[in-house]
Amino acid sequence: MGSGCGILSVGSIMCGASYVCGIEIDREAIEVALKNRDEMLDEDGCSTLDIIQAAVETFEGPSRFDNFFDMVRGIQCIRSTMSQSS
Repeated sequence: MGSGCGILSVGSIMCGASYVCGIEIDREAIEVALKNRDEMLDEDGCSTLDIIQAAVETFEGPSRFDNFFDMVRGIQCIRSTMSQSS
C-alpha cells in the first residue's frame, strides 16, 4: 500500500509535521498527490512534502533518511516539529 492520492500526507503537514515523504509506485496516483499538495498547501507546506516513486516492498531510500523519521504511518514517513526543538 502506497501513499495514494496524498491526502494523509497533506493532512500530516497541516497538523504540524515538519516533513513528510510519501512513497507510491503508480505514476497517476503521484500526479494526483502532487496536485492535491499544490492545491491544499501554501508554498512552505509544499516544500516539506515529497512523493517518491518507488515500490514500497523494495524501497530503501537515500542514506539521508537513515534514522530520520519519527513516525511511519502506513507509508507516510513523518518528521515532527516537536523532535526538532529537543
